[in-house]
Amino acid sequence: MKKIFYILLFVFFTLTSFATDYLGDIEFIFDQNNVDNDVRIIRLTGAQSGLSSELSFNSNYTLLCYPLNINYLTLSGGYENNDFVIRLDFQKRALWEANYQKILLLEGQRINVGQVILKANGVNIKHYNIVFTVPTYDITYSATKSKLVFDFTPLYEGETTPDWWNEDSSSITFSSNNLPPLNLRVHLQPVNQEFEFLTDELKIVSTQDPYFSGSSINFSVQVGTNIGNHYNNYAAKLQKMYFDAGCPQEGLHVADAVVSIPMEGGYYYYLAVPVYYLLPAPSIDIVIGGSFHLVFNPANPENGYTSVVPVTITSSIPSFNINLNLELFNEYNLLHNYIFLINEQTIPVSNGQYSFNIQLKANFADLWNQNKEQILSLFQDNVLTVDNDVQIGNVYITLSSS
Repeated sequence: MKKIFYILLFVFFTLTSFATDYLGDIEFIFDQNNVDNDVRIIRLTGAQSGLSSELSFNSNYTLLCYPLNINYLTLSGGYENNDFVIRLDFQKRALWEANYQKILLLEGQRINVGQVILKANGVNIKHYNIVFTVPTYDITYSATKSKLVFDFTPLYEGETTPDWWNEDSSSITFSSNNLPPLNLRVHLQPVNQEFEFLTDELKIVSTQDPYFSGSSINFSVQVGTNIGNHYNNYAAKLQKMYFDAGCPQEGLHVADAVVSIPMEGGYYYYLAVPVYYLLPAPSIDIVIGGSFHLVFNPANPENGYTSVVPVTITSSIPSFNINLNLELFNEYNLLHNYIFLINEQTIPVSNGQYSFNIQLKANFADLWNQNKEQILSLFQDNVLTVDNDVQIGNVYITLSSS
C-alpha cells in the first residue's frame, strides 16, 4: 500500500511542476471484489498546510446512482501528522442492487462520474477523476437437461378423480468471474398466448429467485404439471395443436422454463429450457373406394368424361383441411391440360368425419383433335397400349390444420 501512496505522491509533485490540476483516476470496479464497502485511501506526504478536499459529481453519476438521496460515495479528508489523507468509501453493493440494470448496459466501459477536488485555503488547485469501470462479465452456463418432457401416454381416458402430478427438472450451473451478487429470475413462459390456458396447473415448483454470489451457482429448474387434469380437460384441444404443429417427434412445445437477468424492456441474460407435452399421434383413418378409370377411345373420343372414387376420412382431430392434388407422371405431360380434378383442392372439415367423392374429368375429344400425331407416337413407343390399364399418375390426399 505504501508503494501506491509514493507513486501517487510522485505524480502529484511531477504534475505540480508542470502546473496541471489533474492528478489521476480513482477507479471503482463493479466486480466481485470488496462487494460491500470498497475503500480508496490516498496519502499526500509532507503536505502543505491549509489543504481540504471536496467531492463533486457530474451528470454521469446522477444517471447511474438512484435514488440520489443515498450517499453511495462518501469522502473524508484530514491531516495525520504531516500527511494529508483522502479516504473514499463506496457502498458498492447498495448502488449495484439499486441500479444494476443501468450498470449492465455499460458492460466493458469506463465512466467518469465525478472528481475529488483538492483545495488550498479554499481555492481549487488539483483534482482526481472518479471512474466507474464495468468489466465484461462473461457469463457461462451448463444444464443437465436441454428440455423437459411430460408424457401423455398411456392415455388417462375415463379417469376423473385422481390427480396425476408429474415433475421434471434440469440442474443449472451459472458462472461468471466478475459479476457482482444478484438474484436471478426463474419463471415459466408459455410459447405464445395459445398456451396460456395450461398455466393454471403448469408451473415452476423450485426456487424462482436463486441468489448468485461468487463465481458460480448451482440450482435446479423444476417444473410440475397436472397432466391427468390437462388430458381430461384439454385432450382434444392439445391433440389438435399437436397436429397443427406437424406432430413433431419431440412433442408439443408448450412453454419455456426461463432463467434470466431481467431488465426494463427485455433481458440482459436469458436461458430457456423448453417444456414439451409428448402427445399421442392423432388417429386418422382414410378409406378409399377404388381407383380412377379413364377410358380413351380414339374412334369416338368425348369431352367431359368423368371417373369417381368415394373416400371417407375419420379423424380424432375434429377440424382439419383435406387437400387434393393430381400429379401425372412425366411421360404423360401431354395430358396435363386435358385431365383435371373437378373437386375444390382444399375441403374444410369441422366434425372429425367426412365422406365425399373425388372426381376426375377428361376432355378426350380435345386431346385427340389437338395432339393426334403425338398420341399415335405414344402408342408406337408402347407408352400407351390398347386394351391395357396404364397408370398415368396419382391423386394425393393430405390433411392439414384448418
